[in-house]
Amino acid sequence: MNPAKIVAGAITAVLAVSPALAQGTKVAVGISGWTGFAPLVLAKEAGIYAKNGLDVSIKKIPQASRHLAIASGDVQCAATTVETWIVWNANGVATTQLFQMDKSYGADGMVVRNTIPSIKDVKGKTVAASAPGTGKIIATTLDYPMVMDTFGCTPKFIAENEAAVKALTKSYFDALELIKTDQRKAYEIMGADVKQTGEQFGNSAKYLRWQDQAANKGFFTGEFNTFNKEAADLLLEIGVIKQIPDLGKLVDTRFIQ
Repeated sequence: MNPAKIVAGAITAVLAVSPALAQGTKVAVGISGWTGFAPLVLAKEAGIYAKNGLDVSIKKIPQASRHLAIASGDVQCAATTVETWIVWNANGVATTQLFQMDKSYGADGMVVRNTIPSIKDVKGKTVAASAPGTGKIIATTLDYPMVMDTFGCTPKFIAENEAAVKALTKSYFDALELIKTDQRKAYEIMGADVKQTGEQFGNSAKYLRWQDQAANKGFFTGEFNTFNKEAADLLLEIGVIKQIPDLGKLVDTRFIQ
């Protein structure tokens, strides 16, 4: 056999599986300083994105305006709660979820005044969101594990940069692996991003669970579909959205396989 052909074939095989296929693709990601999103920062600061052929910039954008940054093209990808993608798509901001990041286990809750004895007694009351309050904690995500975050990008970015999307997904799982193998270093890096020590960050991380590849596969074949439908129906009922978008187009699971 011609030696030149053997070499060419070997190079082709390497390129077929190499992260370099991402070719240094630039991508901007919108997040907030939430503990659950921290592995995205870890992937950047630990050089994981670069190793996987990506040039990623992380932008801290408030939840209330993150969809505007996507619509304007300022960022191509973002992290947010599962039901938020329904709202964004219902309001014309096309986005597709790629992988689940975390589940809250006590990190979120409802605080009420002492005159409210149980969660059913909140009915008919005025509720404040994203504002300080006083009183007891009536329920957390230990009681109602319904706060889940996912990562996604615009359909256009996904279609034009499949190798980069695969590298983004791999980078997240690589970051979780680093947390397992060198937790102290990982916590220090993630804590520094939100002005915490590694120990302080670790204390906040106790109240959530990051979701690895195996957990992702289970989530999107089961719990996701049920939650999505119930959330969409509720959002429509309370008037947050005027119509339910095509729920089948809100996720692309090819990259977690």
